[in-house]
Amino acid sequence: MHWAKKANQNKVKQGLFFVNKDDDGYDSSLYQTIWQWRDNYQGATFGQAKQNFIKQKSLVEQKLQQLQCLCELHEQVVLNNSGSKLKQQYGELGTEFEAAKQNYEQAVLQLKQTQSIEQSTINVDDDFIQAVTQAKANQQASQAAIENCQDQKTYWQHKLQALKHDKPSFFVRLFQAKQYKDYQKNLAECHVQLAQWHFDEIEAKQRLQHHLDKLQSANDDLLAEQNRIYQQELNMAQARVEQYQRQRDNYHKKISEVLEKLQELDSMAAKYGVLLNKLPNIKLPASLNELRQEDYQIAGLWHDEELNHERSCLFGLALQLHEAWLAEVSKKDCGFGGNLAKLSEFLQGNVVPTHEQALALWQSLFMVVPVVSSTFASFARQFQGLEAGSLGYLFVDEAGQAVPQAAVGAIWRAKRVMVVGDPIQIEPVFTTPPPLVRHLEAISGMPQDVVASPLVVSVQILADKYNRFGANITQNGKPSWIGSPLRVHRRCLEPMFGIANNIAYEGKMILSETSSVKQCPSKEGLYLGESGWVQIVGEAAPQQFVQAQADVVIQMLAKIVHSTGKLPDLYIITPFKKIKNELIKQIKTTDTLHSAKGLGNWCATRIGTVHTFQGKEEKMVWLVLGCDKNTSGAVQWAASKPNLLNVALTRAKRYVFIFGDKLVWANKPYFDYAIQHLPEIDSESFLSQSCELAEELDKLMPSVNTAELF
Repeated sequence: MHWAKKANQNKVKQGLFFVNKDDDGYDSSLYQTIWQWRDNYQGATFGQAKQNFIKQKSLVEQKLQQLQCLCELHEQVVLNNSGSKLKQQYGELGTEFEAAKQNYEQAVLQLKQTQSIEQSTINVDDDFIQAVTQAKANQQASQAAIENCQDQKTYWQHKLQALKHDKPSFFVRLFQAKQYKDYQKNLAECHVQLAQWHFDEIEAKQRLQHHLDKLQSANDDLLAEQNRIYQQELNMAQARVEQYQRQRDNYHKKISEVLEKLQELDSMAAKYGVLLNKLPNIKLPASLNELRQEDYQIAGLWHDEELNHERSCLFGLALQLHEAWLAEVSKKDCGFGGNLAKLSEFLQGNVVPTHEQALALWQSLFMVVPVVSSTFASFARQFQGLEAGSLGYLFVDEAGQAVPQAAVGAIWRAKRVMVVGDPIQIEPVFTTPPPLVRHLEAISGMPQDVVASPLVVSVQILADKYNRFGANITQNGKPSWIGSPLRVHRRCLEPMFGIANNIAYEGKMILSETSSVKQCPSKEGLYLGESGWVQIVGEAAPQQFVQAQADVVIQMLAKIVHSTGKLPDLYIITPFKKIKNELIKQIKTTDTLHSAKGLGNWCATRIGTVHTFQGKEEKMVWLVLGCDKNTSGAVQWAASKPNLLNVALTRAKRYVFIFGDKLVWANKPYFDYAIQHLPEIDSESFLSQSCELAEELDKLMPSVNTAELF
């Protein structure tokens, strides 16, 4: 139900609460007020409907859980290739375990060998050996010096004793004074030598003791170093034993874990096989890369006829539950009837509800009419009084055409939002001067990394940006993130699909119709030959309008009307308002067309700019480009992005004819590709197709007088 217009609100009110028996085709069994429907209701009670719904819901949930289980098992058993990976891991761990085991055994052996080493045999640094050797040499030298002193003392003692033995007598001392003096001199020398050697012996003994201490210290240092090296080697050997023991135990643990996972995987594989047998129609990819294949993109995943049937039944029972609830609560003794009465006044505009009343009235309406459509422009007025999160769902269609600020109020009022659109089709029309917008951005306090300017983004672009599922498509050399792209195209056939796919989607779109036979357009109905570029050269005046192109369009249109007796089911699309206005003006004033039935409405609904046709489709489209070499600015604008040509082409389901001058458009982005892939048709050849059309119609309807159809 479209709510934006007052007339639509009146229609809702009339349909719900009043009956006009004078309406064409009135049937009392079909056209009832909500009160008549309530009184005539003979369906299930609310309790019965609730029970049926819960039972069916449980059945659907069980089947969904079954599919979810299959999905998880498929991911583990097939997609992740867990079995092969685990077996490979098991083999690698086994090899590593054996190596760790050998290293451990070798380390234990080395530890035992280290423990059995005599410390005195351990090699140390030469400095320690040299210190001991030097100390021993010094000790030996001191010992030799002592012995020499002792020998000298013995010698001089013997000499002293000999002198004393030969001591001169009294008379020799008296009469041989010189001899006695020599004796005294020798005796004194013996005493001096004995004293000197005694002192030397004392010093030698002191040196000996010093060198003995040095030797002891050197030996202690040597033993300490040997012990340190021994302990170090012992600790290292022990550490290696512990390290390799940990490695061995760790690999053993990992092997046990892998074996456990393999057992779990075997169990999963068994469950997976059972589920596959229960769901034989489910086609699943052997690898994630297969999801890129056309078959999976077209057919999708998890399609099960039985589940779809049960879900359809659930939907039907949900409607029955809703119906039973409405019949129950709208009874005269229930309170909801009062809500409906107030709703009638609300639809008439006779009441201005409070916030609480507005919410209750809208909730009541949504229990009767599940979907209400509106434009963003009228949304604030329409849902005045509703606070944040008042609406359950908001579906935004053609979101690529909406500026972000237009959707704020609607999104704020919704709990959940689904945004649908194509950012590579028509962009938002935003006329506010860019300098003003940039100034407002500068003073808004928005974070630098948030891009929400209506100059560069739409509601769709913002929604895509915050969608974690998507893909990048390059536009103007830059990647553009497309959220949850629907890659399968189900409207157009070739050549429209191929051209649009190349200029706008990097060839990533997939044609839903894979059969080569079905890909060829049917020649039934209006057929003017294969799609092509109708080459027409002419001067553009006024503005982008080319009279020569309009002449061909009007002549062909007149011939079709003459041959078929009616205005054709096709769209005449143009990038420019001037061309649209001139075409409508001239078509309405053409003698052969002005008397055709419904011409005014036909022109209003089937001739327009590209912007007015987004979201629509028709079997055949004529794209009138206009322009000449003097309107290069308009040409540059139309070819600045793929959006405009993309939309125009994809309105055509079977055939497209582009009217334009190749000399003007051939070197322009996107249009150059279209020219290369559309056969060129001159105007005479194009107009001659109407003769073939007339012949075909004569065969099909030989008795029809087309003049009678005007």
